[in-house]
Amino acid sequence: MGDASTVEPRAGGWLRRAGRLDLGGGESVLWSVAEGRRGRRWRSIRRDATERLVSDLLLELDPTGSWARLELATSRGILTLHPAPGGGAAHGNVVTATGVAPLTFAWSRAHRLVIVGEPVANAALGVAGAPDTPVGPGLIVGRDLSITVTDELQLPSAPPGALPGRSWPLEEVGGEPRP
Repeated sequence: MGDASTVEPRAGGWLRRAGRLDLGGGESVLWSVAEGRRGRRWRSIRRDATERLVSDLLLELDPTGSWARLELATSRGILTLHPAPGGGAAHGNVVTATGVAPLTFAWSRAHRLVIVGEPVANAALGVAGAPDTPVGPGLIVGRDLSITVTDELQLPSAPPGALPGRSWPLEEVGGEPRP
């Protein structure tokens, strides 16, 4: 995509879609993605079979497709994480009922990020991951908002077309999802 000062819409314009991904057993994910000069912003909510909220996700990718910001809220708490400007580290915090825990991890362009139980994030990050480097260092965010550091992270597989589930244009009011 190039750097932020040179990013332009694709031939068909900026990517702006929303959709639904059925996970089976009544679980589902509603999501949206909006692309612009600063990259892509993915939003999703995951619901269980009773329609209760399991998680609320915000994932931002920079214009090169690299992860730029993660915000994840679950019943366990709120996680915020982002690479430091200039690289070298990822910083953030986890807020739980017992307080705030600051986070700092080594981070570089070679590192990858996987978020357990968040198929929209992993689809977005699978697209951003370099296909010729399927194993390498990274961070794994667990369902309990814990973070595991690993040197052998397997990248998630991106679904065909890089958009999970059925989707429709964001601008289409009252539109039905399409395959």
